[in-house]
Amino acid sequence: MSDSWEWPEVQSLVGSIYDPPSFFAKATAETLPIQPGKTRILDVGCGRGVIGLWALLRKGAAFVTFTDLEMSALAETRANVARQIYLGTILESQVAFTPPLSVSNISWRQAAEHDLVVFNAPQLPIRDIATEDLERMMATPSARSFRNGGADGLDIIRLFVGWYASLPLPKPLAVLGISSFLGWSTISEVFRTAGLDAEVIHRTPVPLRTQLCEKADSLIASPSELIDRALTKVKNRWFKEILTVKAS
Repeated sequence: MSDSWEWPEVQSLVGSIYDPPSFFAKATAETLPIQPGKTRILDVGCGRGVIGLWALLRKGAAFVTFTDLEMSALAETRANVARQIYLGTILESQVAFTPPLSVSNISWRQAAEHDLVVFNAPQLPIRDIATEDLERMMATPSARSFRNGGADGLDIIRLFVGWYASLPLPKPLAVLGISSFLGWSTISEVFRTAGLDAEVIHRTPVPLRTQLCEKADSLIASPSELIDRALTKVKNRWFKEILTVKAS
């Protein structure tokens, strides 16, 4: 299995201050349920705009609104989108941007203008990272801003799910990319607590982050937990799944 996302155009979307697009961006983008020429997407936490641009360029989405809490991320997205408009691969009328917004500040009116809300949430479970590894990762701006998901990795997902549950009906469809390492029983409980159902519509096996392998090793004596977290070890290498989860 390759450790890189083989998409030639991706180099134009990678800024110097961020890591290359992650497996999460790849898996989420590739498995979005999109009707070509029809689906209007709200890309929450857009980062550099990789998922939204993939939806436009490769899946034929009709329109994408890009939003992120970080002003620097939105600036990066604007530059990447402007390049695609200049190249003629997308139209200016196919995109919009918001001011920097946290999930909870997105209005229901704005959400209602879209068919699909997609969120590639920060979800690194910091309690499962060795202290020295955590200090090293948190010293990197991209990791500090776009990886930290709180103790169990689900803090930002809880925030999104609570916001989505509060939207009046009819809601746009919501899709998230979520690490199976967090445990499906725990993930699904987050949705149930908010009064939502969660359905896995796609599973993408990927290598487990090196810093989490020690935790995975500690679970070998608990087969049920390995199953819950979809963890498998092949030739001394741990794999997990990125779950494309649909909320309703």
